[in-house]
Amino acid sequence: MKLYTTQQSILLNEQPLGSGAEGNVYEIVAPQAFKGLVVKVYHSHEQSKDREPKIVQLIEAEKSGVIPPEVIFPKQCVYDLEGCFVGFIMPKVEATYHLTSLCSLSLNASLPQKWHNKYHRNDYNLYFRLNICRNLARLVAQIHQSQHYTFADLKPENIKVNWQGEVFILDIDSIQVTDNEQALVYPAEKITPEYAPPEAKHFNFKENKISESWDAFSLGVIFYKILLGLHPYTGTCLPPFEDLVLNEQKIQANLLPIGKQATYFDIIPEPHQAFEQLPQRMQLLLKASFQAKASLRPTAAYWYEALEAQLKQMNEPKVKEYAIAKAPPVRVTTPDKQTKSLLPNSRQAQRDVARLVAANLSAFIFLLALIKFVSLSGLFQGSIAKPLNESVQMDCFKPVPVDMLGRIEVKRHEITNKVGLFGRNGEMLLPYDYEWIGGLQEGLASIVLYNKTGYVNEQGKIVIPMVYDEGWAFSNGFARVGIKEKRGMINHAGELLTPLMYDNIWNFDLPTNGLARIEKDGKYGFIDQKGQEVIPVQFDWVDDFAGSDFTTAKKGGKTYKINRMGKNLGEIKVTHCTIG
Repeated sequence: MKLYTTQQSILLNEQPLGSGAEGNVYEIVAPQAFKGLVVKVYHSHEQSKDREPKIVQLIEAEKSGVIPPEVIFPKQCVYDLEGCFVGFIMPKVEATYHLTSLCSLSLNASLPQKWHNKYHRNDYNLYFRLNICRNLARLVAQIHQSQHYTFADLKPENIKVNWQGEVFILDIDSIQVTDNEQALVYPAEKITPEYAPPEAKHFNFKENKISESWDAFSLGVIFYKILLGLHPYTGTCLPPFEDLVLNEQKIQANLLPIGKQATYFDIIPEPHQAFEQLPQRMQLLLKASFQAKASLRPTAAYWYEALEAQLKQMNEPKVKEYAIAKAPPVRVTTPDKQTKSLLPNSRQAQRDVARLVAANLSAFIFLLALIKFVSLSGLFQGSIAKPLNESVQMDCFKPVPVDMLGRIEVKRHEITNKVGLFGRNGEMLLPYDYEWIGGLQEGLASIVLYNKTGYVNEQGKIVIPMVYDEGWAFSNGFARVGIKEKRGMINHAGELLTPLMYDNIWNFDLPTNGLARIEKDGKYGFIDQKGQEVIPVQFDWVDDFAGSDFTTAKKGGKTYKINRMGKNLGEIKVTHCTIG
């Protein structure tokens, strides 16, 4: 691929190093002077004129020398043959692993032995994890000191770490920019709800300026995961908060399963108990980070000073050999046996069963999935249950899928029960960090992390970010997705075909000119592949066209025949037969 700077042409490797929702990252192969640099090329729908001036401003900031080199700012803009802005050049980060590798309870088995020796989660190695927190706090403090930038979307997926504990912050082009008078110049491009503070619920971050206290909350969440291995809001609430399942819901309700608020929780995973074993000052700062009142949260600079002092009080330990334990394979039972032996028959029974397994986090995670199955299936609500939706079946009971063409393979870790993605030659494409990776359909597979669904391609690149509560396999060019029980469609680029406004939505029946059945407020209709309601939502029930020119629809107790344009072709008389 050939692109251009303002002074010369550059040649990129045809195979991207990485992919994301906004664009792909390519290594520069020529000229030699650009060795060690990469180019982020925005997807075509992201290549707008509004992006270029922001990138130019960030390039000028990088030249000023006030930006630490570990925060990866753009260095030059790049253009296509017609002179249109398409992306930017930035330094290549040599650190192999994202910070997510150190944010779970157990290290991925794929990590080198020396990583297990240094970062195995125990009191002995706490020093090294605190060192990573210190280094991250320093970078954030330096960026805030410029008084022009707020990260807004600070999270482990945007941070890389090397064995020495040095950290590097990526995806800087989504940062918020302010001027010398602290007025908003360029808003943040995106946020991740699990790392956003409570005020995010009622805040339009794309139109209003967010404060540094937003990043302070995100830092607290990241530090908690580095030190304890789980999100600080993980837990199951008691009534009347039992419906707050997602971490972002508990963040917005200011319900934290440590300290005084622990009384609102029915199940608190055992790893939270290690919080009280942390140094006292670390406990106080973490609690303060999650304050609903933004002004009470410790700044990144304050965190840096506290972590620096804490590390000086501790003696850096020598790295010891750690034996990587192998657990026996997870025993898999059939769905019928699982359902018969474990399904609770009431909300109280669900909580009683949960208490018995709360000491074991793997069992706890399994139980949450099982309870989700019961809740969504409607088995115990005193009415006829709706069919179980595909995503719940998939998450609870189906085996790990394998790409039938042999391009990728999903493997489950024996200890953590998390899944990773591997290529045909056994190379790791994605580490054992994920809760689910589905089968490859139309070049993409659904992938779940922290109960959020996105899509990954066969090169192991997450091309559609994990922002949805549910997501199905691609079919005829589109995939069904949903957030908070409202559903819509996305295309291969991750663009919404329809708003998330329907109560249910089905796949298109044909690759081209297909129609998809929709449900809204108990009524049914059809949309086309442009997202238009070609047959308005008006029927009490409709059948899929299934490739046919006609289908049946029910309305007002009568059954009609309709065509693909929604034209009523007349009532279908139902004949009742009498036997005898």
